[in-house]
Amino acid sequence: MNHLEVMQPLYDRFAEVLAVMPDEFSSHAFIRELGRRHQDLYVEALYAYRDSRHEGSPAPFMAVHSLLAQRLGEELTIENVGQFESRDIWDLPNRCARWRKRTHPRLF
Repeated sequence: MNHLEVMQPLYDRFAEVLAVMPDEFSSHAFIRELGRRHQDLYVEALYAYRDSRHEGSPAPFMAVHSLLAQRLGEELTIENVGQFESRDIWDLPNRCARWRKRTHPRLF
C-alpha cells in the first residue's frame, strides 16, 4: 500500500473530528480524538508503518502522528497559532502545534 492508501481513510475523517474540537486545540488533542473515534483506521495506519524507525528504535506512532499533524496544517478551516509544550500519547513532554478554528475558512 502507498502512503495515501494507508492514510486517506483517516484524512477523510478530519472534518468530522474538527467539528467536535474546541475553538483552540493542540495537534496532540486532535490526534487523540481522531484515534479514539476511528480506532480501526488508526490501528491499520500504525500497522502499515510498523517498520518505521527513529534513531534506531521502532517508531510507528511517530511516523503516523507526523503525517497526521502535517496534513492538519493543510486544513482550510483552522490556522496555526504557534507551538507549545504538550504531553504526547506516552505522556512525555513534547512540543506541538496549537490550532484555532477560523471564523471564515481560507479559500486556498
